[in-house]
Amino acid sequence: WQLTDLLRGCFGTEQRMGAQHAGIKSVLIEEGSLLPIEAWHVPIGEVLAVEALGLGDVAPVTSSLRISKNTLIPKAPVHGQANFTVTGGLKLSWIRRPRVDFGWNDVVDAPIIEDSEAYTVQIFTAGARVAEYATTEPLLNISQAEIGFWVVPENIRLDIDVRQIGRHGHSAPLHLSAQLAAQF
Repeated sequence: WQLTDLLRGCFGTEQRMGAQHAGIKSVLIEEGSLLPIEAWHVPIGEVLAVEALGLGDVAPVTSSLRISKNTLIPKAPVHGQANFTVTGGLKLSWIRRPRVDFGWNDVVDAPIIEDSEAYTVQIFTAGARVAEYATTEPLLNISQAEIGFWVVPENIRLDIDVRQIGRHGHSAPLHLSAQLAAQF
């Protein structure tokens, strides 16, 4: 068999992409062949043990999985941009994603589903955090004066992590970078 036209990284799983390779074993799960497990049966953090028995198998194959809260936390923001302004400030922007897919609608933005829209933005140089910000919109403007207070060498790369804050935890980070010019 050859599988083609498969989608990867859907519904916030892009963090787990890349481990697949040619020849890897796969399982086809047909629609209607699974039974849902109600969330209250297996609380977050608990281990769920499962058994599968295929046609012709004499004994079930077993596996276990620790239940995570992936469906309860926001998805990582996307389409991030980090640009220096003409005044020497740094403008960061991104697009949020809800944790539930409502389909595409050009007219209305998808509901946030969280108690409020909130983000944390961390800025690093050489692995050390130099600044952290909180914002309630998918945009952050940092002035040249504020950048001047960071204790960083000239001409260094800034690594920026943007996470959406949700009721049950923070999203995976959106990674951005920008090159800090010598004028700071």
